[in-house]
Amino acid sequence: MNILIYGGGSLGLLFARYLSKKHDVEIVSKKEKKEAVDKKGLTFIKGSKKELSELTLYTNIKEVSLKPEFIILSVKSFDIDNSLSDISAFFKDIPVITIQNGVYAESAAKKSLGKENVLPAYVMIGSKTINSHTIEEFLNEGMKIGYLSKKSKEKAKKINSVLNECGIKSVLSDDIMRQKWHKMMFYCAGATLNSLTGTKNLEDENIKWMVEAVLSEITRVLKALNLDFDAEKLSSEVFEFLMSFKPKSWSASVGEDLRKGKKTEIDYLNGYIVKLAEKLNIEVPLNKSLTSMVKTVEKTGYFANMNIR
Repeated sequence: MNILIYGGGSLGLLFARYLSKKHDVEIVSKKEKKEAVDKKGLTFIKGSKKELSELTLYTNIKEVSLKPEFIILSVKSFDIDNSLSDISAFFKDIPVITIQNGVYAESAAKKSLGKENVLPAYVMIGSKTINSHTIEEFLNEGMKIGYLSKKSKEKAKKINSVLNECGIKSVLSDDIMRQKWHKMMFYCAGATLNSLTGTKNLEDENIKWMVEAVLSEITRVLKALNLDFDAEKLSSEVFEFLMSFKPKSWSASVGEDLRKGKKTEIDYLNGYIVKLAEKLNIEVPLNKSLTSMVKTVEKTGYFANMNIR
């Protein structure tokens, strides 16, 4: 099977590593990443194991030599619009898997590609860049893949089988957008706090109340949006999950970006909740505060090169 990974970040490359063992995979990435991988290959670390993989990277979608049977869109949320423009210009009616945190990618992809070509994924797999040619997998609780159109269920089912055959634990979901909102709430109420404080214990009395407050604000927004699931029940599930979530290592992506002095995706996480709330005339003070704090640290570069674990 021919597969295109659009986005050469740590998670996109991790997917490429798994899938390339049985399939033809090509990757569109930034120039710096391509040059590093071309020179030294790509080393993957999982626990005490290291593995060197040879992957094919390009810097422009025009250079891709295969016709993909599906595409994994693995760019940051702020690059979504340009990436979708690229994909829609070169590949028609190809299933695109959106693996981003948050729910913006699905909204944008639906407009650009048509909902029958969008396969949302809920991913609880964590990876980080150690250096330009080394990726570490630090979390693997699997993923779920779904669809926005019933016509696409068979496509999602087939791709789900491919993922599992390649060692990526995946489950087919019939209510994927509920799952995506689960991940959104997990991130806004947990991972953002990890990014700002380094905490791995959300049951701590100084953190727990913030988890509850963020979830309460998001629940009010979801109720106003009239989505087809019970917002209160989902919020309770996320809270229970966060209270039991005890990772040995946790490097949330916003925190990693802050420590590297990079732009974060906070506008598409807590910041996205703030934007929705403003349109709905709902107050979400803690989400707004967390967004402002992340953006301030992003601007000052205060966390750059700090080792918060």
